[in-house]
Amino acid sequence: ELDGVVVLDELDGVVVEDDVVLDELDGVVVDELGIAVAGVSAILFGFINQFTQTGVFITVSIILRILQGCGCAFVDTSLYTIISDKFPNNLGKVSGVLTTSVGLGFMVGPPVGGFLYSAGGFFLPSW
Repeated sequence: ELDGVVVLDELDGVVVEDDVVLDELDGVVVDELGIAVAGVSAILFGFINQFTQTGVFITVSIILRILQGCGCAFVDTSLYTIISDKFPNNLGKVSGVLTTSVGLGFMVGPPVGGFLYSAGGFFLPSW
C-alpha cells in the first residue's frame, strides 16, 4: 500500500497515492505548470516591497524565488523532453536552437529589465 507516496518508475509512469497509475506525465502539462508557477511568482515578486517588516520581507522573497526556480526547472526539463519527442531526427539542431535561445534571453534580459526599471520603477520589470 502506497499512502501518500509518489514513486517514479523509470520515468515512464508515476505511481500516486492509493496505487493510482498515470501512464505518462505529459511534457506539455509540466511545461505549462512551470510557466504558470514561474509567472505567478514573478508577478507576486513585484509586490514584495509592500512588506515593511524585514523578516517577513526576506522570508517571502526567498519563498517566491524558490517557487520561481522550481517553475523554471519544470520548463527547462520539460522543453528538452518535448523536443526529443517531437524532433528525434534533428535533436542536435533543435537542442542547439533551444540552448541559443536561452543564452540570448540571459544576455538580453538584464538590459531590458534595467530599462523597464528605469522607465517604471520596481513594479514594471515584474509585470
